[in-house]
Amino acid sequence: MINAPDYSFIEKKMEQLLREKKLQAHKPFMTKVIELFETFNVRFGVMLVGYTGSGKTRCYEALVDLMRKLRAENNPDQRW
Repeated sequence: MINAPDYSFIEKKMEQLLREKKLQAHKPFMTKVIELFETFNVRFGVMLVGYTGSGKTRCYEALVDLMRKLRAENNPDQRW
């Protein structure tokens, strides 16, 4: 059985980032950001599809901001 990766550290950082941007740290949204990250790790091309106002842009913007913040902090976790 494969163990799921522990994203608790990333979830805490994402929650801080979302609050700084005056966005709600909604658990399902944060899960979608992590799923998008995992998708980028296994796919070359990714297309976000959904209804208008469903959060596609905010999702990838949150991921970009999270990556920038973690890299700026020189995070030792190389997966990020």
